[in-house]
Amino acid sequence: MLLKEYIDRIIGNNAPGKRVSCLDLGCGKGGDLNKWSKSPVQKIVFADIAEVSVKQAETRFKDLAKRNGGTRTRDYEEKQRLPIISIISH
Repeated sequence: MLLKEYIDRIIGNNAPGKRVSCLDLGCGKGGDLNKWSKSPVQKIVFADIAEVSVKQAETRFKDLAKRNGGTRTRDYEEKQRLPIISIISH
């Protein structure tokens, strides 16, 4: 429910028709994929520190695409794993 409220607020603050992108940082195994697939967000980047979780999210994504006949899903793009350059703290 929190995800829907947040998306509605973000979409409401943007001009109609404007593309909205989101970053799901700490996506885990992709438990929110079904919620995202029903949202009006055009692009979502899923990221997690655990590579195995990202692989599981990819599997869930492909399963969801099959169940939905490809509608409201986008291609899964695997990006190279980016190194953590530094951690900034105060």
